[in-house]
Amino acid sequence: MESKIEVLEKRTDALDKRIDGLQSIMLGSFGVLFSGMMALIGFGLWDRRTALAPAVRQTEELKERSDRLEKVLKEYARNNPKFAEIMKLFNLL
Repeated sequence: MESKIEVLEKRTDALDKRIDGLQSIMLGSFGVLFSGMMALIGFGLWDRRTALAPAVRQTEELKERSDRLEKVLKEYARNNPKFAEIMKLFNLL
């Protein structure tokens, strides 16, 4: 009778070891999965910022240039009445 109990204990111990191994594998797999997801989110945020930065800078430069051109044209319109009429026609004055 004791030999059957010992055999059952050995089987139970072996089963416990296998379950522990599977738990370790699952925990490691979930860790890899979540860290991969975080890396993907981080890359997306980084890529978006680096892709938008040149476009934002160029837009700001174009806005500044447009503002300067508008100032020049308004100043020229003060001295030239015909040009002022043209600018009024297009709602620029």
